[in-house]
Amino acid sequence: MRTLGLIIAWWSAIIWGCAQQDNILQFEKRVHDFGQLKEEDRKATYTFKFKNVSDKKVWLTYVKPSCGCTVPEWTKDTLAPGEEGFVKATYNMWGRPGPFTKSITVRYRKEGDTEDRTTILTIKGVVKPRPKGISDYYPVKYGSLRFNNNHIYFGNITDRDKAKATLKIYNEGNQTITIKSIQLPEAITTEQQLPIRIQPKDSTKITFVLDGAKANDYDYVTYSRVEMLTDDQQQPKKYLYFSVSIMPYFPPLSEKDLAKAPKAKFDKLRHDFGEVKSGELLKTTFKITNEGKQPLRILKTKTSCGCTVSKPAKEVLKPGETTSIEVTFNTQGRSGLQRKTITVITNDPRQPRVLLQISANVVRPSE
Repeated sequence: MRTLGLIIAWWSAIIWGCAQQDNILQFEKRVHDFGQLKEEDRKATYTFKFKNVSDKKVWLTYVKPSCGCTVPEWTKDTLAPGEEGFVKATYNMWGRPGPFTKSITVRYRKEGDTEDRTTILTIKGVVKPRPKGISDYYPVKYGSLRFNNNHIYFGNITDRDKAKATLKIYNEGNQTITIKSIQLPEAITTEQQLPIRIQPKDSTKITFVLDGAKANDYDYVTYSRVEMLTDDQQQPKKYLYFSVSIMPYFPPLSEKDLAKAPKAKFDKLRHDFGEVKSGELLKTTFKITNEGKQPLRILKTKTSCGCTVSKPAKEVLKPGETTSIEVTFNTQGRSGLQRKTITVITNDPRQPRVLLQISANVVRPSE
């Protein structure tokens, strides 16, 4: 039995050795397990060493990690027979707690060969999450104050809804700081009354309320650089950004109700200008007809950057009426395939948001 066990062990060693190396590059190992790592150490590095065991010169032609979180370094020189080289793998653990397995593809070629050979190196381990601090919970810094965010998003609502969003603020300074005022748009108010005083190393919350009816706008609506005035000596003015997606409200409708509702019909949803020269001013018109039985209201038209859209000749269409939207696209300074969109919001309950598209292949004069 002992003899049989030795034979099995000897045969396993041969098989393992064949799996670990070929007759060109002999790696000490192809898999490295870091075991337990700490996220606060930020990076973990291991160097895979190998030796040219062939009778010809060898060089690495390609070293590529499986993702951007792993950065490789490697021997760039040609290795003579018997010389050693390395592939060093550095894994960025910051913000990546938990188990990981990453690979590095290594291609190499022996002098006289016409094709590369390939081997795969692997690093793995488990990253223990770091203890979190104030900067993790309040990543946005304005002077002595830290915010959990400076962009407050209210989500998706209708023009009859109200939505709430909370801003968390921490005073990391040594002096009490007073939030004196916030220059909010008409549609947004706060549940808390200003001014608000924040003691050193203490926090507070401000809950904002957005009234969809008062916004008087539709689709993705933004309010940029809303000023918050404080007595912070480092930076008295802070700036907040608000956004919300607003769509028209429709009550539950039966098939009979839908048959009576307004209905927007577009003559086309796309327009292709074909090949044009850079610098041309392109224009096209989209027509909208109300095929419903109640007035159709065009609540908003907007474009993606790079083109402009005119106001509809009529914003309220009686049943059977038609109006047009003129779209202009300036190709100055552009080249290649261009695609732009026009968003149209109406009170058609079947499809209140319609996306129109224009496209052109812009060619520069020298092309």
